Amino acid sequence: MARTLDDVLARRAGALFLNAAATSAAAPTAVRLMARELGCDDAWQERQLRDSPGSSFASVPPIKPEYSMTPFLAEFIGTALLVVFGNGVVANVVLAQTKGNNSGWIVITAGWAIGVFVGVFSAQSFSGAHLNPAVTLAMAQAGNLAWPKVGGYIVAQLLGAILGGSLVFLFYRAHFEATTDGNAKLACFATARTSVACPRPCSVRLSAPSSWSFPSS
Repeated sequence: MARTLDDVLARRAGALFLNAAATSAAAPTAVRLMARELGCDDAWQERQLRDSPGSSFASVPPIKPEYSMTPFLAEFIGTALLVVFGNGVVANVVLAQTKGNNSGWIVITAGWAIGVFVGVFSAQSFSGAHLNPAVTLAMAQAGNLAWPKVGGYIVAQLLGAILGGSLVFLFYRAHFEATTDGNAKLACFATARTSVACPRPCSVRLSAPSSWSFPSS
């Protein structure tokens, strides 16, 4: 089981305390116990016992990660989570017969905020959490990402978005079938158009209200 942030902080604080108390009789035993918990070698134990009290975090070794993934897998998972939460909350609000039907824009913005947080949190340590081809291209242009990796990032993001959208459809399939408004269905996956079709030739006439008065020249 991966260590939680509280565990990591507690162990780092404990290591500092032990380092400051290295002159006490119980320090050697305590340092050995701490080294076992952190997975440290014998050399680190010797340094802790040798260093003078009051040394900084530099003498405390970093926590070794117990899990890892490729940046492409991280982008895939992060983008899928982003779409599941973001598009899922839109479907919950706009589709018929859902518990969140017509609950308003504040629910949608809150759901998208959670989706962005979850997606970024899950991928940040492994890929930088781009979760968007535009971000990947911008990072590469800025020199923060090698260009050979751009294609893999974008493919992973597209596949993750497809998976997330497919899950949203499967979760709300019955509500899609119960909804008759085509624009509401479209809004679950894309921005609906707001422009009004104008027949050709299209002419626009501008006229001022009759209550307006203009000074005579």
